[in-house]
Amino acid sequence: MDALRRRGFDVQVLSGDRSAAVAQVAGALGVVASGEMRPDDKVAWITALRDRGGRVAMAGDGVNDAPALRAADLSIAMGSGTAVARSQAQVEVVSDDLRALPLLFDAASALRRVVRGNLFWTLVYNGLALAFAAAGRLSSGGWLPSVSP
Repeated sequence: MDALRRRGFDVQVLSGDRSAAVAQVAGALGVVASGEMRPDDKVAWITALRDRGGRVAMAGDGVNDAPALRAADLSIAMGSGTAVARSQAQVEVVSDDLRALPLLFDAASALRRVVRGNLFWTLVYNGLALAFAAAGRLSSGGWLPSVSP
């Protein structure tokens, strides 16, 4: 949870389990938590967060998480999740270890940097090629030497 908070995430736990048990776990993790939530309660919570301008990533593993996974901006099914949860998730983490989540977000950030870099160099290359082609300095046979008539 600390690793996610360091990355700017506001970590919350929404659970269908008894409130007392959820509060105990939340206290140990240092997060805000709500227990005894039905699936539609979780969707309403996510919708309220989104209405306030937040983007919501939801990690879940149960049948009762499926509607909330569908409502989130990013949905993550944990390894031993039910088939219903996995079918609603955009990402499936093979493990049940929540420590995989910061690694997932780090990998996504690294991938985003690579894609943006590739797009930049593609635009530069294509822009130069177009300029050379428009100037008559590029043909399908490759680079042409400058020839005076």
